[in-house]
Amino acid sequence: MMIQKNNSILNLLLIFLFILLPISAFATAADFRVPDWYEFKPRIQSWDGKGKLELVLETKAKFADIRDLSIIVHFPGGKTTDLPKTSVPLIKSHSSQVSVFSLDVSTPLSGWIDFEISAKPNIEQFQEYADKCATFSAEFRVLLQGELKNFKAPLAIGFSVPISVKPEIAALDIEELLFTEIEAGLSKPIFLWAPKGNFGKEQIAEYYSKFQDALSKKDLKNALDICVKIEKVLPSSEKNISFVDEKKKETFLNKEVLTEILKANRETLHSFINPQAGIKKLEKFSRTGTQSYFHSYILANSGLLCESSGKKAEAVTFYKQAVSESPGWQLIINWIKELEGK
Repeated sequence: MMIQKNNSILNLLLIFLFILLPISAFATAADFRVPDWYEFKPRIQSWDGKGKLELVLETKAKFADIRDLSIIVHFPGGKTTDLPKTSVPLIKSHSSQVSVFSLDVSTPLSGWIDFEISAKPNIEQFQEYADKCATFSAEFRVLLQGELKNFKAPLAIGFSVPISVKPEIAALDIEELLFTEIEAGLSKPIFLWAPKGNFGKEQIAEYYSKFQDALSKKDLKNALDICVKIEKVLPSSEKNISFVDEKKKETFLNKEVLTEILKANRETLHSFINPQAGIKKLEKFSRTGTQSYFHSYILANSGLLCESSGKKAEAVTFYKQAVSESPGWQLIINWIKELEGK
C-alpha cells in the first residue's frame, strides 16, 4: 500500500504504517483496487549515535517477479543528501531483496523519509495468480485483466515513513511516539511515554500535568495512580485526541493507540513499584499488547528490572532482545557493552 504524506496523516497516523487492506471478493468498479504484488519493509539497521545511520529497505515479490526496480530515498529537513538511485533488474517471485543506504545524519532529525520507487510485475505470473485466487469475483477478474494490459512501463509505487533521530536512538516513528527516559532513583532511567507538552482536553490536561510532576519527583506510586485516572477520563465518543507539544505543534493521537500506550505506562510503573512480580507482568504485557512498536521499550524496562536486582546476565538478554527489535537504540547498545565489560 502506498502511504501518502500530508499534514492530516501526520496528525492522525499513529497505528502502524504497513496495514494491507483486504481485497473484497465482490469488488466493483467503484472500489476496484489492484492487489499489491510487492511488499516493502523499511527498518533502521544501525545508528552509532554520532551521525552514521544505516537504513534498510526490504522489497518482496509477493506472487510475481518484480522487474526494473528503481529506488531513490529522500530524507527530511535538508539535513542529509539524497542517496544515489538503486536499481535492481529482477526480484524473483516469492523472494526478497535488501537495499542498504548509508548516510550521515545531523541530530536532532524529525520528519518523513520519501521512498521514490518504480517497478513493474511479471504480467503472466500476475494473471496466473489472479486466475487461481478463489476470493476474486468474476467482475473483479475482468477489471484486473483490463488493468494488467496497461502494465507496460514501470509504475510509481513510492511511499513515505516517519523518522526520528536523536543521539540515543534512531527510529521509524513520529517524534510524538517515542518513549522518554525517566529518572526513577535507579542506576539507569526507565522508559515511559511522557512527551513534553499537554493534552487539548482540559480534564486530561490537568491529570497529565500532575503525572509529569509526579515523574519529576520520582514518585512512581502517585504517577501510577494518575495514569489510571487519565485512562478513565479519555472521551469515549472521540477517535482522536489532541496533544500539543512544547513547540505548540498539535498532533491528534488515535485513542486506541493512546489507551495501549497508557497501559504500557501503567504496567511499567506497577512493575518498578513491585519489582518481585514486575518482570513477569512486563513479559505478559509484551506478549499481549497490540502495539508492537513499543515492545522494545518493554524489553528494555524488563532488563533494567533484572539489572536492578543484580541479575546482570538476564538483563543483558533483555537488552539484546530490545536492540534486536530497535537496532538504532544506541543507548541500550552502550548498556550492553557496559555490562559485558567491553
